This record gives sequence, C-alpha cells and structure tokens, in this order.
Amino acid sequence: GVLADKDAAGIAAKLLPLADTVWVTQPQSERALPAQRLADFCVPFGKPTRVCPSVKEALLAAAQAAQGDDLICVTGSLYLVGEVLALFALPP
Repeated sequence: GVLADKDAAGIAAKLLPLADTVWVTQPQSERALPAQRLADFCVPFGKPTRVCPSVKEALLAAAQAAQGDDLICVTGSLYLVGEVLALFALPP
C-alpha cells in the first residue's frame, strides 16, 4: 500500500519483477491510494495480484499462501509498515 501522492507506477516497476505474487492493500490514511488502483499498476507485470481491503487481511492472506521457505516482503508507505508493526505489537 502507498499514499496517493507517491509514484506507485515507479514503485511497482522496481518491486514487481522480484515478486511471484502480490497482495495489495491500503493503509488507514485518507491519503492512501485505493488498493484497486494500486492493483491496476501491477497488471503490466503479469503477476498474480490479490486485493485486500485491510493491511491485516493482506498480511494474513500472504501468510496463509506462503509455503516452505517463501519470503513475505512487506513494503509501501510508513503508514502501512506502522500498521504491520502494531499487528505484531512491535515498537516502531
């Protein structure tokens, strides 16, 4: 998830070649880019993309799909990362 005023297309271009599957969501911020709009930036890369309405749902879906030594990389805005840290009750 990213904020609407960020270069979502540029971010996708750098990260998606490294991914097998992508889960998109949006942080709890009125500045957030809607998850479906972020998913639209993923289409040209041909990667399976899942849209999740919340950060928690995206993280749970990715964790459920992960197998063996799969790596789940959480990236995006600091708002999104803050939400993930809160889910794990880790200090920022």
